[in-house]
Amino acid sequence: MRTLLFASALLPLSLIAQTTFAPIGAKWSYEQHFAWGPDSNLYTLTCIGDTTILGHTCSVLDGSTTDCYFPYSGGQAYTYVSGDSVFLFDQDQQNFDLLYAFNTAVGDTWDIPRSIWNPLDTIHVEVMGTSSTSIDGSTLRVLDVEITTIYEGIGAVWPISATITERLGHAIYHFLWGYEACDMDILGPLRCYEDPDITWLNPQLPQCELGTGFMESNGHGNWSLQPNAIARNTSASLLCAEPGLDWELLDAQGRIVSSGNASVGSTAITIARPGGYMLVLSRDGSVVGRERITVY
Repeated sequence: MRTLLFASALLPLSLIAQTTFAPIGAKWSYEQHFAWGPDSNLYTLTCIGDTTILGHTCSVLDGSTTDCYFPYSGGQAYTYVSGDSVFLFDQDQQNFDLLYAFNTAVGDTWDIPRSIWNPLDTIHVEVMGTSSTSIDGSTLRVLDVEITTIYEGIGAVWPISATITERLGHAIYHFLWGYEACDMDILGPLRCYEDPDITWLNPQLPQCELGTGFMESNGHGNWSLQPNAIARNTSASLLCAEPGLDWELLDAQGRIVSSGNASVGSTAITIARPGGYMLVLSRDGSVVGRERITVY
């Protein structure tokens, strides 16, 4: 493992790739799941303009609510881009922390201080894999990372597998790196993204807006999974309108964790360990759908 070094400071600007993040008009839409019930909401984060902080031109990110999902009071956050890296302004410490770094290789790491909770707590990010994806003609870099929250007096807990994509950012939410609940509510996943150049819809979802009822699964039956992000030792509900649907829960390495036959109505799927999982649905031996589940 090696700690990330900023080689960009030593190279001519012509040799450095410039990532794009939070241009004016960029909008992220996330699922917001409320505690103690099935209700959900659509939480949005929008770049409403720019401003100058400590000599850097920063994007102003405004949340659709100003509750504890947002990292700072006032409902706004500020980021700027330098080369391949995105920096977040720490409004408590009055400095910038590295948020995303796309010029990384497997084994690279970086740390994000959590001064908004406790100045000694840290988010540790390790790059586990790199790839790319194409959206509306733009080739974007993708990082598969493991994110560990390191609490003062407790140590490292909750290692979580996650995906970070250029422009789109973290697949759950930019600022809550530990997948922590907000007053027992849960934010994520990212449903859709748009900016003046590209639009993206989560391929696991039929639309950006929250729908009602069952999703159509390739014409093989009606089913849905609610929610897609849960706390460990709690359950997601697999809702089925027809009998004969089988399910397998796979971990990040593709191993079967549990399996069963879905009942008509609601089937509880409980997961004990944090991480990323895939629920594979089949009928008569043929796969009819897949759903990702994040457990924090």
